[in-house]
Amino acid sequence: DLHHLIERSFAAFRLPPGDVPRIHAEAVEWLDGQEHPGPILPLLSALMAEMRRAEDDRRKTVSKLETAEPEAPLTLANVLDRLGERGWAELTRGMNTGWDERLGRLMRQLVVTRIGGGTTLGLRNCPLSHPAVTGAGPLIETLQRLRFVYRPDPGSLRLTHETIVTSWGRLRSLYEADRAHQVTLAEIAPKAERWQAGREAGQPGRGLTDPADLEAAALLWMNYREDADLLPVDF
Repeated sequence: DLHHLIERSFAAFRLPPGDVPRIHAEAVEWLDGQEHPGPILPLLSALMAEMRRAEDDRRKTVSKLETAEPEAPLTLANVLDRLGERGWAELTRGMNTGWDERLGRLMRQLVVTRIGGGTTLGLRNCPLSHPAVTGAGPLIETLQRLRFVYRPDPGSLRLTHETIVTSWGRLRSLYEADRAHQVTLAEIAPKAERWQAGREAGQPGRGLTDPADLEAAALLWMNYREDADLLPVDF
């Protein structure tokens, strides 16, 4: 079972066995907290490798008779930001020539905001043939190496877990900047469906008339012009 796998992994990484219950509880929470859980074991492996690195650094500090500042325990959540930024530095090599925009566009294809009783974040698959993927080869390779994305089927890409969006500060900032547009899209989508059904039934359709709705729709179109596949264009 999962607990046994974590115990074996801790032994392989020579990590303190006392942390097994904490990591197991967090892994179970991750699995239970997502509608379609991705492969969590690769993320657990990444966490343990980072824990091993931190333990080695701590021992080096102690061996130099230096005073080591106590650090907060590494968790599945807080290690994601550390790994994400390390991978980002290797990708960009200090020259962020459009990579933020490519990551933001990819995020838009992989993340969806749902409304109803508040807003919730969800995940969706993105076809490998989509320009957001084909135009970001090195970025995709980096995210795959970090285990942040995987292929749920041969033709699609998907984020491994929603917490990657909320824990990796860079991706969280991009999502927060885009969330208002995603909410607008979520509000427009059912109206577009009703409009389309009315047209097919030979009834006059009703479009957007409220000035605030029209302004939000205009901003959505301006920001999503490269991703019109997400929009109800006819509406």
